[in-house]
Amino acid sequence: MNRHRQIVEQYRKAAEDERIYLYLDCPALREAFIEIDRTEAMNVAVENRSGKKQAHKFRRTVSAMLSDCCGLF
Repeated sequence: MNRHRQIVEQYRKAAEDERIYLYLDCPALREAFIEIDRTEAMNVAVENRSGKKQAHKFRRTVSAMLSDCCGLF
């Protein structure tokens, strides 16, 4: 379990490209990863009201990357 916490923390600190690799390599932690992404996207939208487009762009980017690599969306 401690290893899972380390991986989740690594995901939290990672750039988008590394996050995709962690997401694909650790299917057991995907729910935690999705929650991190969801929370961060919501925080971006709240912190910067004009940033709604940025939050939507992030979600579209992640969805597109997952769709391209493994047909999830």
